Amino acid sequence: MSWQHFDPPAIIIPAPPRAEVQIPSKKESITAEKHFRRVFDKPWNKVQEDGKINIDGQSSASISPYSEHFRSQVEDGIWPLVESLFKAGYMPVSSCAGHRGNLFQELETLFTYRSEPYVTIALHRSFEESTMLALQELSNEHTQITVTHSQANMDASGGRIRKRDVNDIKNEYWSLNWMLQRNYDEWSYITIRINPWKRLNLSHVLRTQKEQQLINELAENYKRLPHYIF
Repeated sequence: MSWQHFDPPAIIIPAPPRAEVQIPSKKESITAEKHFRRVFDKPWNKVQEDGKINIDGQSSASISPYSEHFRSQVEDGIWPLVESLFKAGYMPVSSCAGHRGNLFQELETLFTYRSEPYVTIALHRSFEESTMLALQELSNEHTQITVTHSQANMDASGGRIRKRDVNDIKNEYWSLNWMLQRNYDEWSYITIRINPWKRLNLSHVLRTQKEQQLINELAENYKRLPHYIF
């Protein structure tokens, strides 16, 4: 899931209409619930021939983790970690299983970057530091945890995909509030990467063959996370 144009994928969260959705427009009267179901409760992605879950092989869409379609939008390999985080109250908005090949194929990563498995969660800015510390305490040495305050560099409001103004953070947070059923003024994104890429590092290449084990171990560890209820 997530709008996948960069790595880690940037997210396009389809924004609500510019006007209040409760106010009838000239074209259509639309309730808040109807808008949520149309945009954030829709299974935009499907399984591609290569096993990846996205829209068209190049882009993919975040949907609400509260949607009945959420499981179908997450790749099987990364699902244990996504599920563990969500059950602890955290809100996954982006993830990828990594899609590794055999050891011979992965030798290419000695020189060339290839996406590692990861999950990105969104949370209120005030919980950023405490959540980072909790994740770090329960993670192993082959896990990298980073934080950012913006991820969306594309926008799908108005019915079409376009590059988003990098300064349009208000619309990004507004859209997150819709998707995640919150009312936050500030958001943070925390990304958990499994076996992050290291150039000319044979140990990294060897670990690509046991990333599923690393994912499952993290998922088990994260069951001890403080529950996020805000």
